Amino acid sequence: MRSLKFISSLIVLMLITTSCCEHKELCYHHPHDHNVEFNVDWSRFGKEVPTGMTVMIFNEDGKSAHNVLSNDIARTTTYLGEGIYNSVVFNQSENEFGTVSFHGLGHMETAEVRALKYKSEWYATKADAGEGTGDDAAGDQDGGEEGGEGSEEKPAVDSVAYEPEWIGTDLVTDFEVTREMATSNDTLYNVARHQPESIVKTLDVRIAVSGIQNFYGARASLTGMAEGYMLGHQRPSDKEATYLLEFWIAYPDEQDPDKGYIKAQVNCFGLPYGHEANPEDNVFDITILLRDNKTQLHYTFDVGDKISFDDDGWADPEVGLDLAIDKPFPDVEQAENLGGGFDAIVNDWGEEIEHDVKM
Repeated sequence: MRSLKFISSLIVLMLITTSCCEHKELCYHHPHDHNVEFNVDWSRFGKEVPTGMTVMIFNEDGKSAHNVLSNDIARTTTYLGEGIYNSVVFNQSENEFGTVSFHGLGHMETAEVRALKYKSEWYATKADAGEGTGDDAAGDQDGGEEGGEGSEEKPAVDSVAYEPEWIGTDLVTDFEVTREMATSNDTLYNVARHQPESIVKTLDVRIAVSGIQNFYGARASLTGMAEGYMLGHQRPSDKEATYLLEFWIAYPDEQDPDKGYIKAQVNCFGLPYGHEANPEDNVFDITILLRDNKTQLHYTFDVGDKISFDDDGWADPEVGLDLAIDKPFPDVEQAENLGGGFDAIVNDWGEEIEHDVKM
């Protein structure tokens, strides 16, 4: 009797196995070997070669279907069932960055990387004191062309964005995994070729000045830049953030040492999606400390129309900002024991001298 039961069970198992092999679509819920391959070429990234990568795979409706983390940055494989898919690749994993965070990765529509925020001592102090970046903070200045209206008062900001680390990403849409590919046990099909590029842009700021021999240091803020980047759309987000420029270098003119430039740069995600290039959309605010270590000069520029657009249709800050302060810095006595630099986050530099800026 036991032998009969065993033989009956064996026959049922053989029928199930035969049925599954004849109707391979029933096997989708069974384990399968990898059947698809993703190739990634990092030559356009232009930064340090990453040590790993993440491939996010979304189905036709944009929902997350699978994520693959790989130390092999040239290729990775996985199993996908029959269907239409989209894939996004970025360097490293979402947990390996210190100045950005990832959000909404469960859907292609919401997948985003954002710059983390922090509270700056000097910038927050300016906000806590009720000093916005408009007329009340910097005096009446002309925005845009000479003779224009001054900027409207803007709300104080008590947190600013960290400069993002280098991130390279790419999107491939609407690739198909056929039934033949989904049921293959011995063939790898290449379904997507990615070529990630950096989504972090470097904005160089150069300001022409007179009386440069009296310059000691500066700290500045720039409003209206993109807070993050939409990975599923491959464009900056429409949310705004303020970034700080705290490390400035003076470059005297070799022909006229009284004149020259002060320069700084900041890494960011560019301009927000939908930016209309109005002058007041981006406000550049700078406080300059002279070599007496007490005199401050405060200037505000409306620069939303001074960041040009590239061929892809969104702003590329790598062209930089070229500004000028026409009024010379006043001559001051150099402070005793003046070092080669200054602490960019000192809370109190003393009283500011505010100046109008003709643009």
